[in-house]
Amino acid sequence: MAPNREICAFFFEDKGQGDYRCQLCGTPRKQQAGTGYSNLLSHLNLKHPDFEETYDTSLATATPLSSFGFVSEAAKCRYQWLQWLVERNMPLTEVDDPLTRCSKSVGVLVEKELGELFGLMWDGWTHGTVHYVGIYGVCYVGGMRRERLLSLSPLDDGSRDADRIATLLELPLVGCASHRYNLAVNRYLASYETELTAVNSLMVQLRHVNNAAELAKFTDRKPVKRNITRWSSTFEMVCRYKEIRDSIRQVDAVEEFIPNGSTHKKLLALLEQLKKLDSVCKTLQCENTSMVDVRVLFDQVADDYSVMASHLHPTAKIVHTPVFDSDLVKICNNTKLTASELRAVQRFVVEPTATSGKRKERAASNYASEILRGGKQMRTAGAATVSFHELAKVVPPTSNTVERLFSQCKLVLTPQRTCMLPANIEMLAFLRVNRDLWNAASLITTE
Repeated sequence: MAPNREICAFFFEDKGQGDYRCQLCGTPRKQQAGTGYSNLLSHLNLKHPDFEETYDTSLATATPLSSFGFVSEAAKCRYQWLQWLVERNMPLTEVDDPLTRCSKSVGVLVEKELGELFGLMWDGWTHGTVHYVGIYGVCYVGGMRRERLLSLSPLDDGSRDADRIATLLELPLVGCASHRYNLAVNRYLASYETELTAVNSLMVQLRHVNNAAELAKFTDRKPVKRNITRWSSTFEMVCRYKEIRDSIRQVDAVEEFIPNGSTHKKLLALLEQLKKLDSVCKTLQCENTSMVDVRVLFDQVADDYSVMASHLHPTAKIVHTPVFDSDLVKICNNTKLTASELRAVQRFVVEPTATSGKRKERAASNYASEILRGGKQMRTAGAATVSFHELAKVVPPTSNTVERLFSQCKLVLTPQRTCMLPANIEMLAFLRVNRDLWNAASLITTE
């Protein structure tokens, strides 16, 4: 007969602190160290009277206990989760099936809300090697603009940009004002590339371990380098440079990277201009920014920064349908349209109705708000004699809503979920974006 110590070590998993778990049935047992194995052996004699035969067979065949079909509780739990994921091809986290099925009823509500006249807003996003296109339906309901997610699907050909899709559909397109503005600002920053490269090199050096530790002795602020795809990171980098410049001078290892006096003055002057440009960028991202606001902002910025006019002018080459954009601005301003202009927006013409035409007051006192309050208001003396659908007055000038959706999707498509099915991604996004259209009552028909 084998020693009790070896038998207990074979049949029980030591959890520490005198806690054991039987590997045959999973029952927890207590056995304090130095008090023998009577409590563990009594369990085997009572619950598993054939344990000696099992032990002898294991020794004779030199096979582990797992070969008899006994596995740890943790291994069993992992197996069940893996089986569930593999057989159903599901993501690591998933809404319950009833909630999944309720997306069909939500789709019916979205279709009803959109009605006969609505617009489409879309943008593209590349995640890894997959290119996604998000499509929103834009409508006017209850005195306000509504944006409903319709689709979030992978596209086999990511080269089909918005202009090409609009051309294929033979529909007018309002390009993203934020995208145009970013291109214009990058054109403006090109003349400062030498100074910005110097600051970026300095920030890269300060992020090295030894230099970062030395800088931390003088300031809690961390160095920030720019992202070449986002000009706002350039603004943040120059701001941080100004904040920690005195502390940077205390780090001897980066002395040769510190900009000289003339470069420093140029950077300070650039920073003041970037503050003004950043206020415009943030205004473009506001939900209540209209086509008129964008036109007023772009006209004033083009006057103040002539190098940016090539992207901001109403008839710039980047604009897909300049006449359509101009017509929407005139409709918002209640301005008369010519016969040719009316043809471009014929789909918005409706029977005359009484409207209040009230406009919300704008607060804040920055460069962008000053332009909108006292700048150019493109109005004429004559009022429009044709009535247009309210949707024409609330056409979104940017696709920032879709960009925000993609930011949320990044939180879902983590490295652990790279094999998540596109249909599941779309379903989760659809229910999240249209959250106000479903509640507990929506699940009644799915039971």
